[in-house]
Amino acid sequence: MKPALLIVGHGSKSSAGVADFCALVDLVRRLAPHADVEGGFLELAPPPLQDAAVRLREAGHRRVDVVPLVLVAAGHSKGDIPAALARERLRHPGLSFRYGRPLGPHPLLLSDLEDRLATVLRRELWPDTAVVLVGRGATDPDANAEVAKTARLLLEGRGIGTVETGFVSLAAPGVPAALDRARLLGFRRVVVLPYLLFAGHTDVVPPGASAAWRHDPFGGEVADGMIWGRGAADMKGGIAAFAAAALAYVAEHGAPNGSIGFLITGDEEGPAINGTTKLLDWAHAKGERFDHCIVGEPTSRASLGDMIKIGRRGSLNGRLTVHGRQGHVAYPHKAENPIPALLAILQALLAPALDQGTAHFDPTNLEVTRVDVGNAATN
Repeated sequence: MKPALLIVGHGSKSSAGVADFCALVDLVRRLAPHADVEGGFLELAPPPLQDAAVRLREAGHRRVDVVPLVLVAAGHSKGDIPAALARERLRHPGLSFRYGRPLGPHPLLLSDLEDRLATVLRRELWPDTAVVLVGRGATDPDANAEVAKTARLLLEGRGIGTVETGFVSLAAPGVPAALDRARLLGFRRVVVLPYLLFAGHTDVVPPGASAAWRHDPFGGEVADGMIWGRGAADMKGGIAAFAAAALAYVAEHGAPNGSIGFLITGDEEGPAINGTTKLLDWAHAKGERFDHCIVGEPTSRASLGDMIKIGRRGSLNGRLTVHGRQGHVAYPHKAENPIPALLAILQALLAPALDQGTAHFDPTNLEVTRVDVGNAATN
């Protein structure tokens, strides 16, 4: 029988992050046809780890190798995932797991960081450059120490001026403090390397069924004079276009009388916690002021450049929770099924028109993007 591999992710409220995880599991399946591969999340998103384990058991497997797809050994990899696997052993006698280590400062990840640095900066400039390696941050000191260890290993033997560590949240130093330290050390050139999984608006909405695409949605293939892939329009193509335009301008006219900056984030399609707002706050605190801004989002209707947006409507996101009471479908009178009530509420919210719009903007619209009752059973 084939070996069994279970890839476990933490889970995310970001649909783009979930799609990336599922795409990775599919990629492992294609690269390892000799194994039965399943993937599942610990929380926040389907499919749950439990369902993935059941699928492997139903395929006849009694021993499963488990890889936690997390960078560092924090609470989830130390406690939550092992506890979930222990529950599965109790639910399915005879099923056993061999638990792998988190990714950690693996040589392949260090090589990837080196390659990413080389794509933005020539190697002869590395000795006069400070690199800020940005980790997510955790309350577990071991996890933060692994990021610091990765920074040290990245520094060794690569000729980089210095590698400083910064964290997005939960741990110090934060990213602004790490950038300040690099400046105080005398470095005028700083490169920020995110050391995050599924981090990028380089992020995109999910591609849906990859098999329904004529081209690999993340392959960036060129055909019929166009680039095909998720994000080619929104908005990786836009980023590539204005970066190329800026380089072409400088090549033709020389350095501008001023500066051209690029504000590029990787958290726009999801919860947008660490996106444009946080970047602008950081820039304002540093005394940076911008005279003009062009956003490269796709706006054309029929031909390139046929429309330019002069603003945006803005958006609000909300979460509606309807509480019920658990029960069995055979005894509905003993339960309180929240789904019918939820459907009625959604219909009432969607029915009325919110406004009529203006001469420059379409009417306000309300969209339901996800309905989840957290019930993996059918009865």
